[in-house]
Amino acid sequence: MPQSSRRPTRHQLFSLFLIVLFGFALRLYNLEEIYLWHDETDWFDEQIYDGNTVGWRRYAALKAQEHSVGPAWPVIVGLGSRLFGRDISGSRMTSVLIGTAQIAATFLLLYLAILRYSHHPPFLPAAIAACLTAASIVPLDFSQRLLPYVAVPFLSTLILLGHLAIHKQLKQDVITIPAISILGLIYAVICSFSLAVHLSIVIVIGSSFLLLAYELLASLKRLDPETRNSVIIICALAIVPIGITFLFSWLHLSP
Repeated sequence: MPQSSRRPTRHQLFSLFLIVLFGFALRLYNLEEIYLWHDETDWFDEQIYDGNTVGWRRYAALKAQEHSVGPAWPVIVGLGSRLFGRDISGSRMTSVLIGTAQIAATFLLLYLAILRYSHHPPFLPAAIAACLTAASIVPLDFSQRLLPYVAVPFLSTLILLGHLAIHKQLKQDVITIPAISILGLIYAVICSFSLAVHLSIVIVIGSSFLLLAYELLASLKRLDPETRNSVIIICALAIVPIGITFLFSWLHLSP
């Protein structure tokens, strides 16, 4: 089937919009009335509801020292409370938006994977996956809590989308240096930021690294020396910030 005939139609895109809107409404419904978990008070404390008197940078530094998360999640919480309000519903809006974005990201990941590796129409299974993400209790519950666990699946999905894009480029007969450079940069930024949010994402990144390394070694054999050297340099430069962020987060969590 030609690629063009497998692109989503306007009606399909509108259906996806309705699914995402439905998921957003579910996450937003009665948000301020949901009971406050004790774990949420690790983030929703006097620094938030009393006006964050120490400043969001100091707040992020303090929380990163107190809890087993990377420094990026307290920054997200601090900035989100300033943007959406310092009460519990306003602070939870960050999780609501991340959880809603996860619906679209899940659709896109499955859609592109089926489009890349199968001859079956990709919209229906991708839309079903988006519906399950929108209404399933676990992602719905985490989307209404001020906890970093809502960000882990979303960032993991972004990493897998980057993985698919790089894998597709490596499978091309001709690897273009500008394209692989841009993809490598985006992949490195996403992975580094993800590790700064929660170190558990290293499992996803490590699995992606191994699969991409296998594909890279196979691709290098058919490249001319100049392109081969450029690709190796790009890969090395992409690994550096990811490795630095991992070491920083790991040392931060070590006793």
